[in-house]
Amino acid sequence: ILAALTHESKKDYHKALVSYKKALGLDPENHAILNNIASVLLLLDSYNEAAQYLKKALNIEKDYVPSLINLGIAQAMLGNFQEGEGYLTKALAIEPSNTYALLNFAILHERRGDNDKAYSFFYKLSQMGNIQGYLGIARIAEKQGKLQDAVKIYREIMSMNGIEPGIKKFVDERLLHLGR
Repeated sequence: ILAALTHESKKDYHKALVSYKKALGLDPENHAILNNIASVLLLLDSYNEAAQYLKKALNIEKDYVPSLINLGIAQAMLGNFQEGEGYLTKALAIEPSNTYALLNFAILHERRGDNDKAYSFFYKLSQMGNIQGYLGIARIAEKQGKLQDAVKIYREIMSMNGIEPGIKKFVDERLLHLGR
């Protein structure tokens, strides 16, 4: 597992997958390892295979929130939005403040074109201090043609402390694009 985590941290997902599968061979009923395999498969865009591992994990531990979230993601990426929403809803019922579940619920609604629902999840994230919440709100404002609102949010992000350089660069580019 340590080797898999090391490979994963270096973004060498194929080697991480091999290591996780070796670990699973030693402990085939370990729901966490099944979930980790699926997480890597999601990163490799292997959504069907990820879903298979996640269903096995949930058969072992039916309320394991990371697997519920990942299965929600896999289903959404496969175009099964309603099924994906069901898994994310169950995850949030267990852990209502899980930022990963909230973010993925927001993204799912945004991809479906339901900007109002997406906004509500992004807003909740922003109230929790999550930068992805702010970025999502700004993105929704742009999609809705509320450019002044988007600019206001992007400026608010720029004034925050501890924002990653990549995010600051992205926000700066958005402000330049919006002519502000």
